[in-house]
Amino acid sequence: ATAMEIRYLSSGSSLEAMSFLMKATSEEIQKDYSVAPSVESLEKAVRGNRPFIVHNGRKVELASYLKKAEEAVAPIAMTEVKNTMRKDGHGADVLIIAGGGANFYKKAAETIFPDAVVVVPENPVIANADGFWHLGAV
Repeated sequence: ATAMEIRYLSSGSSLEAMSFLMKATSEEIQKDYSVAPSVESLEKAVRGNRPFIVHNGRKVELASYLKKAEEAVAPIAMTEVKNTMRKDGHGADVLIIAGGGANFYKKAAETIFPDAVVVVPENPVIANADGFWHLGAV
């Protein structure tokens, strides 16, 4: 492998990354409200940039719960990525994090990969589709 090469064996995706984060958020809310909100209601709020949900007739501000979930889930996920890369025999100079939960994983990526440049695209939700579109236009 040479410099400036994409490490395809180390590249990957977790289709569950956002779901894990939302599940952890639901569990954090349950600690304060006895009943856990649905993962779907949390995902809908986050996708819509809504800072709260209405849960059991009460307004629940999401920021602190999302932060707790991020602190619990993101380091584990990024450590798994690092372990996969070790098996591949390579480190990373640049990490590109895309998808709906990308911004929640950025801080953990910067901590777990302190020597790498961590990039979250401007619109991480459509970043993969955007990349394929640009490749198809070439």
